[in-house]
Amino acid sequence: MKVLSLNANKGLIKHMDVLLEADVVLSQEPYPHTEDRSEDASFLFPEYHSTATRYLLTLSKEPHEVLHLSEYLILTEHADGSVIGNVYIHPGKNGGHRAAQLERIVKYFGRNVRRIDLLAGDWNMAPAKNDGWNGEKHSTYTTKLERTLFQQILDLTGLQDLGSLIEWSATIEKKNRGKLISFRCDLALADPENWSLTYKHGTRKDPGPADHSMLMLGRDV
Repeated sequence: MKVLSLNANKGLIKHMDVLLEADVVLSQEPYPHTEDRSEDASFLFPEYHSTATRYLLTLSKEPHEVLHLSEYLILTEHADGSVIGNVYIHPGKNGGHRAAQLERIVKYFGRNVRRIDLLAGDWNMAPAKNDGWNGEKHSTYTTKLERTLFQQILDLTGLQDLGSLIEWSATIEKKNRGKLISFRCDLALADPENWSLTYKHGTRKDPGPADHSMLMLGRDV
């Protein structure tokens, strides 16, 4: 199984040429979300089976079953039995806003014990200090509480942060007041014995709206 995850910066349809090879596409911010456009997904992507919220879109070539649907988390079960989560943590105005979303995910997994094979998306956080940089200094954007809640999600699901097991790479880079802001915030949680992760940075360097790197995920067994 091949899964691609991308924060499309409200323009997924302009990146579909690089996504068509995937069995499952997980997109965060797939279309403009000043209002809820989730009902448009089936018309925008008629060649796929789709499940959508205001901020998330899961597409698959084969039919999938929806196990959970909320604004920032979609869980689906696919033809090969894989249970896949599409995650978007809205940045909001502060760490408290992001922590509240993470806490809801923690509570959900605490109440609903089920096997999860993959959780991927734009988490808008640096899971460790070395994952977020403001120029040559560690960024203070991600709070201690956010990291604590993220670790709880790892503990509850039994998954690992695949990006922490391979060579470090930022998935978003921006200039702010002359400094380069670099974050590894697009994250994939899975069993490294079953799943592999590589990055496609061209999605944020080539012409197109996306400003995040794509996560390319393969299930090995």
